[in-house]
Amino acid sequence: MTDVEIAKRFPDAVRGRWGDGESTEEVAERVMVALGRIRARHEEGPVLVVAHGGPLRAILAELGVEHGPIRNCEVFRVGY
Repeated sequence: MTDVEIAKRFPDAVRGRWGDGESTEEVAERVMVALGRIRARHEEGPVLVVAHGGPLRAILAELGVEHGPIRNCEVFRVGY
């Protein structure tokens, strides 16, 4: 779904809470912990990480990468 479609269908998500699930901050924390584990296991070189838009936005925000809307199958190359 696009950001507009998400806002219409899940208005609480726009406010940072996905129903009774995780908050945006909780998702970001979980994603960064997982990314740190991946990084620790693969110190010798680059790793491909495939993710949905929400986790990808969390990673990009944590790394200070500015971006517009994230389209399906979009590729981001970042250093961590």
